[in-house]
Order: sequence, then structure tokens, then C-alpha cells
Amino acid sequence: MAGLLLDVTETTGGVVADGDGMRITAFQVAHGTWKHALGYRFDGADGRSVVISGDTAPTDAVVTACDGCDLLIHEVYAKAGYDAVPDPDFQRYHGTFHTSAVQLGELAVRAHPKQLLLTHQLYFRKDDATLLEELRQGGWQGPTASGRDLEVW
Repeated sequence: MAGLLLDVTETTGGVVADGDGMRITAFQVAHGTWKHALGYRFDGADGRSVVISGDTAPTDAVVTACDGCDLLIHEVYAKAGYDAVPDPDFQRYHGTFHTSAVQLGELAVRAHPKQLLLTHQLYFRKDDATLLEELRQGGWQGPTASGRDLEVW
């Protein structure tokens, strides 16, 4: 039995696919000490666009890539739960590699997505209500959903 064959092309950004009614563009994001971490923008022939942040600290690259996109899918952690973690090394890591809900609220205000979808949620013993409250503290008032594994959007 043969395994799945893939044609891999490594990239550090730019258009990675363009055809069949879909253009996919990779862009650099800020994931702590990683040299290369990417987010992606998907543009359909129907004019709709989706941006996926990947793992990232807040970065203007996501704001620029979204710029009014239809759906921004962004990773997030609950600041209230994070603030209660007593390990400074743990806090330093997550503060460098990831985005709090308050920071994401501020970012989303500038990126102007039509809808925000939360992913890779780090709750730290909090919940979706906490994430939503913190997004609002950051200024985001738009439609928001919290994604779950195996959902289709």
C-alpha cells in the first residue's frame, strides 16, 4: 500500500497557490524566537477572503493581510487566566508567542474583519465568555465565534 504523495514547496511568504478560483498568500507572523512562522490569506473568485493567523503574537502583518477580510481566524488566550499562572517563564513564553484576547480585540478593530473566529484557544481555566469579554475590553464589538475541532465554516 502506497502512502500519500505530496509535492512540498517551502516558502517564507508570498503567493503559494493561484488557480481553480483560489489564491493563497502566505505572510510572516511573529511567533517568538521562531525564524519563520506564517499566516495565510485565502482569496476566492467570489470576492470573499479568509485570513488565518497561525500561532503569533500581535502583529501588524495580520492587520495588513486581513484589511476588511470576510473572516479572520485567529489564535487567542484568556488574559485573566494567563495572569493567574504563577510561573513567570510560562507567562514570558505565552506573551511572546501568542495573542491575548484583549490584544486580539485591539488588532481586530484595526483589521476590520466582517467576522472573527477564535481558534487555538488557551483558556487557562477560563471560558468563551471570558474571551468575549476581553475582546470587548480591547474594543472589538463585531460578530465572534469560538471554533471547535472538526467544525466546518
